[in-house]
Amino acid sequence: MDKVKLSTPLCNVELLDNEKWQTITQNGEIISFKFKQERPCLIKIEVHFNDDEVTMEFTGKILKDDYPLLMNKFTIRKCLDAINELGICKMEIEKVLTNSKVLKCDVTYDVCGMDLEKFKNYTSTHIINHKKWNIRSFPHKNNFIIEKEVATARLRRKVTIYDKGAELDKRNNATFFEWVENPNEIINHFKGCVRFELSLVSCSAIRQELKVQDCDLISVLNSNENPICEFFKNVLRDDTATIPEVNSMKLYDKMNTLIVNDWDLKAIEQKIRQLYPKSYHSYYLDDYRKLIDAYQKAKYSSSYDVSHFFEDTYVDDMTIKDVDANYWQFTFSDRVQYLTDFANGGMDFIVDVSH
Repeated sequence: MDKVKLSTPLCNVELLDNEKWQTITQNGEIISFKFKQERPCLIKIEVHFNDDEVTMEFTGKILKDDYPLLMNKFTIRKCLDAINELGICKMEIEKVLTNSKVLKCDVTYDVCGMDLEKFKNYTSTHIINHKKWNIRSFPHKNNFIIEKEVATARLRRKVTIYDKGAELDKRNNATFFEWVENPNEIINHFKGCVRFELSLVSCSAIRQELKVQDCDLISVLNSNENPICEFFKNVLRDDTATIPEVNSMKLYDKMNTLIVNDWDLKAIEQKIRQLYPKSYHSYYLDDYRKLIDAYQKAKYSSSYDVSHFFEDTYVDDMTIKDVDANYWQFTFSDRVQYLTDFANGGMDFIVDVSH
């Protein structure tokens, strides 16, 4: 994971007298403390006295030089230790590990060597339902988001796909690279990497996508599911097509429709829904999708087997407490190898060990 929000009982956290806390009052009574740090890494902590609860939200950059390992059952202790080092609170790490809930998280997968432009073009022509799933670019032309826009949080899904190396090169990461000891090692690690982030913004979504019975921190970290792979299996259709010869007026009309609409399948779908009965929507849309796919393949010379990038793999039932006590004494490269060996050639959905 590259971002997570946790909740834990207040009894697991000792609050320290620190001016960094923002005090929130209501009718003259203190109801909460808040702390927020934007750089060098995002950390937000809120203490809710009425609910006897502490919520913590942070990103993988809290790991400093181990940021490429992201947050997982091997690195979660280091994340919590880093929060303790802020000096604003003292958590009992064991109690937090065994008695915390995951409220939100971004499940992350990095793919190196992917042509982001080709993948974006393939995705735009293979969305099963443009009415259900929306594709939009941000901020670089080849970065994009696929999302299901619904009002209910438990049904909301969003995957962000972007050039991670280029994102780290932005000016707002300068403070982070000044903070770490070996910035070039991190930069080189992410060079050429495309990041996929699945945002799960409710406990219901977490349980459903990670196939866990509850949102306990250890349950989530020990999940072996690959939700990003499942996401694309549900959102994209994988079919083949050959370049058709325009040998009929029917095909000629379809080609003209594509040209007039600038090969925008979503625009064509909207017109089909306006002009044809519902029972014909899929039939006509499928014809246009195959035509677009055929010409895209001619232009980009290859298609994609989506599962190739998100192969289902596994790890065994090793728990947080089983992690080698000497793990953090290893060098960074040795830690990556440790995780790689442990995963037996595969990878856990919450950490990329392919580099």
